[in-house]
Amino acid sequence: VVATDLEQLPLDLLEAAAEAQHLPGRLETHTMDVLAAAATDANGARGWGSGLHRGSAVQCPSDTERFDAIVCSDCLYKLDVAAAIGRLLSRALLRHPTTVVIVTDANRRGRQAFLDALAYGLGLGVGSSVRPHFEWVS
Repeated sequence: VVATDLEQLPLDLLEAAAEAQHLPGRLETHTMDVLAAAATDANGARGWGSGLHRGSAVQCPSDTERFDAIVCSDCLYKLDVAAAIGRLLSRALLRHPTTVVIVTDANRRGRQAFLDALAYGLGLGVGSSVRPHFEWVS
């Protein structure tokens, strides 16, 4: 399991919780600025977006590794972050189409920005392609 967050504190708490519960497997944590990661291509070259980003450009773990599943939870509060996550997930799905993506969203304001960026990044709804169907689970 690889977990990322902009701040170190949530990752420290996650590691402590995993240790306290004696969970099997390995937990790897990394701080990551999704705005900086989405502003680069999968090779780390500047591409998408512009503006100020914390630190230097970084690669998203899914740019270099294959994951069976990617889970994003409570990440769609800010429009720019939501769109960046959509771009990163579309990039991961294009590299590894069998990856399962789970995004939890309690009707946050960035939901449409996320869906639009994901669809655009996947090339859906462009030209003669069909708009994607996103399943709602309650």
